[in-house]
Amino acid sequence: MKKSIFALLCLMFVSSAVSYAGSADLPKLLEQANMRSGLCLLVGSESMNDAVALAGAGNFYVQVIQSDNNKALAWGKQVAASELREKIGVVNQDTDPAKYASALFDLVVILDGATKLANKDISGWSRIVAPGGVLALQGGAPKQLNESLKLTDIAGWSLLRKAKGDVGVYSPTDSLRWRAGSRWQRMSYYAVRVTFGDGKVLYREGMDTDDGKKRFELICRNAYNGRELWRIEEPPFTSAEFRKTVQRELGFAAAGDKVYVGLGKDFVCLDGQTGKLLTVLEKGNKPSFVKIHDDKYLIIDGKILDINDGAVLGKYYGNKVVVNKDVLYVGGRNFTTYQIPDCKKLWSVGVTNQPHGQYTGIFCSDTALHVQRIWPGTITTLDFQTGKVLWTWKDPEIAKARDVHAFPVGDKLYIAYTDKTITAKHEFIWREVEAVSGKVVRDKLSADGKHWACVCGLSS
Repeated sequence: MKKSIFALLCLMFVSSAVSYAGSADLPKLLEQANMRSGLCLLVGSESMNDAVALAGAGNFYVQVIQSDNNKALAWGKQVAASELREKIGVVNQDTDPAKYASALFDLVVILDGATKLANKDISGWSRIVAPGGVLALQGGAPKQLNESLKLTDIAGWSLLRKAKGDVGVYSPTDSLRWRAGSRWQRMSYYAVRVTFGDGKVLYREGMDTDDGKKRFELICRNAYNGRELWRIEEPPFTSAEFRKTVQRELGFAAAGDKVYVGLGKDFVCLDGQTGKLLTVLEKGNKPSFVKIHDDKYLIIDGKILDINDGAVLGKYYGNKVVVNKDVLYVGGRNFTTYQIPDCKKLWSVGVTNQPHGQYTGIFCSDTALHVQRIWPGTITTLDFQTGKVLWTWKDPEIAKARDVHAFPVGDKLYIAYTDKTITAKHEFIWREVEAVSGKVVRDKLSADGKHWACVCGLSS
């Protein structure tokens, strides 16, 4: 049925448009470029055939640039009356990449009508392509290419793929690139966990069902433009079920265009572009902690697995975990370090020489290992190599401060704590210290007349 609708749409557009050389190759172009979803910009098209071919061949939203006002109006009406109206948009403007923010499009297709323009200077077009994305030029590529662009020639097309990694300086400046999710979740008891991997954002969105239960949807979006790539609806659960089982099954991670997540009753690997099941890694087990290390290993609930075949390479013990370089730091009754990937024990220290209190986690700065505790609120810093306590921070004015939080930035720690001189409840100020020594660099950091409130979280 979908194929027949697509064929009818193509026929509708072809009947009122001029046939265009190379249009039939666009689905093949996507296959060669290994592009199946995201945002696509189409430049130099003389008909809607090209947009239909791109929108129908993958999960793309295609924006078509048309500088002629009459053509843009006619094409917009055609799109509005078609089944692809949510996948195609027509904008009436000149072909100027400066109108777009950096790292915005996964695919920019420049057809023959604009090739000469592109060959003069492609830096502007390259700027708006997201890392890992493709600039596709019909015809030959420019003689001079930026080092970050990898050239591939196929049947009349030049594919210039941008290297993955940092996007550099954004231009034009963006204060907010995109937003997703319903705002009520900010106050929801059911936490939404977010992870990033190879230009993708994954999160579980909690929502109510008609029968009074709750459920999650696992959603994957493009990190640069927010385009939804896929979503999976998960089974409903009650509040009691969430506290007993569901809460500990929410860990997931992404890398190499693959997603590793507990889904249904199993721990699985999904295709990052489509959400399709690739492999069941563990039957009947959904780990609460999932981390990818060095694109080679999966660290999950006491085990390190080979990311390619799922083989168990080593086992460790403890439920508070942080990774730094090739060492696993694990908190339990003792603090123990394990070598990655075989889990050879390097050192272990007990809690007797450290402050008492329930700890909320461990994390690393560039220079040391840190332990965060509450009741009372303290921060203990350990030596990376030996586990020796280097220093401990405790608010001297409050014997049992609960509201203490620390955030590492390079070789510094920023500690948020309650200031006794402020009478309002739940107000904090900041202290900047050297992470390895605890030496105070700056104290009582806050804007004049203003203070931060309700600090909640821990960087890891």
